[in-house]
Amino acid sequence: MESIFHDIHVRVIYPEISFKCDPSLECSVCCKIAPADLNEDEYKQLIRAGYRDFAYPVGFGIYQMKEKMGGGCIFLKDYKCEIHNIRPASCRAFPFTPAFFDFYDKVLVCVFDPKALKMCKGIGKGKIEEKLVYECALACRKLFTDRIKIISKIRKPEEAFLLVALSTPKKIGMIKDSPWRSQCYCCGHPLKISEEYKIYKEIQRNFVDYGEFLVCERCLGEDIEKRRVEILFSPDVLEKFHIE
Repeated sequence: MESIFHDIHVRVIYPEISFKCDPSLECSVCCKIAPADLNEDEYKQLIRAGYRDFAYPVGFGIYQMKEKMGGGCIFLKDYKCEIHNIRPASCRAFPFTPAFFDFYDKVLVCVFDPKALKMCKGIGKGKIEEKLVYECALACRKLFTDRIKIISKIRKPEEAFLLVALSTPKKIGMIKDSPWRSQCYCCGHPLKISEEYKIYKEIQRNFVDYGEFLVCERCLGEDIEKRRVEILFSPDVLEKFHIE
């Protein structure tokens, strides 16, 4: 299935399954898979709310939530989130995740995280609501643009955008090898996709070798180098995402 939200330039792809996040299921898998990331604004928001000693810095402007003894987020109490109303975007995006940037359509593509399909108790419990998909899409977009804004502090915005866009498939595990040997040289589309993401047939494309790189079927043409510049370095992408 697919939902396209033109107002935020996000396309969401997810399998035809039933899903509903229901606290009564006592699941909280999303709070146990991995510690949540926070940006500096999210960290300060929790400080203002009175919380202390809940996260530690792991990179330039990025914090990671601490875990309890035995695993699970430090804010997980009796299968419920203590900070649910002000939880970070990395929590609000789940069970979806930013997957890659479509440079042709100029949209961020997000997918239902395959890990959730295997572990979440909400699978099979109800119809996926469009409102949930939209809220998760907004959170995925924020995760994507926040990374760009952080890197923009040390690189030009257009360089930061390209770095984030081309590194996202590797970050989520959609590709395992080097991006240059797994993604299209022209448009960055993920080509050598890891097994768990092969459930998304609509993402997969045929490709050919182009020297030490790969080129997808959509980008094949007489002047690949010219096409690459036109696709990857389009000046209007940053404007659509309101990144300065």
